Amino acid sequence: MGSLGIVGPLQRLDIQAVPRLLDAMRRAKGPIEEVAGFIR
Repeated sequence: MGSLGIVGPLQRLDIQAVPRLLDAMRRAKGPIEEVAGFIR
């Protein structure tokens, strides 16, 4: 369910928002992987 919540907004993003999104995802990668590992 979490990934679907991310994909929906991604499809509506305009091109100017992409660099900020990638930067935010890069910063959040560690915590997200920890949570994903915990769920598995």
